[in-house]
Amino acid sequence: MTLSSTTPGSSIRYTTDGSTPSSTVGTLYSGPIAVSSSMTVTAIASMSGWNNSAVSSAAYIITGTVATPTFRVAGGTYTIAQTVTLNSTTPGSSIRYTTDGSIPSSTVGTLYSGPIAVSSSMTVTAIRVHERLEQQRGQFNELCD
Repeated sequence: MTLSSTTPGSSIRYTTDGSTPSSTVGTLYSGPIAVSSSMTVTAIASMSGWNNSAVSSAAYIITGTVATPTFRVAGGTYTIAQTVTLNSTTPGSSIRYTTDGSIPSSTVGTLYSGPIAVSSSMTVTAIRVHERLEQQRGQFNELCD
C-alpha cells in the first residue's frame, strides 16, 4: 500500500502497532508498505512551520482458506500396516489430526510432525490450520486386517 499527501514537501510518518504517529513518532514513509497479514496502518503528514494533518487510518484484513490436507496412502482396507503422511500446500500453516473419531481443530488433536503408523482399524481426521485463514479438514479411513 502507498501513502501520499497533497502538500508538497510534507513528510509522512506511520505506525502498524496501534499507536498514534506524530511528526516525530512512527516510521518515516519512504515507499510502498508490504501488507502480508492483517494490520491497521495509521499515518500523519507534517511539515515544519505548518500544522500536522489529521491522523488517518486504514485497516487491511487478509483472509483466505487453507488448502485441505491430503493423505499419502488412500483410505481403504489393507492387509498390512500402513504409514500415512499428511500434506497441505498452504505456507505457514500446521496440521492437527485425531485417530479417535473426534474432530481436530486449531487446539484439539495431535500436532502433525511426521508419518503416522496405522496398524489397526482407525480413522485419521486431519485439519490444516493457519492463524489468519479459514480451516479445512480432510478424513482418511483405513481398516487393517
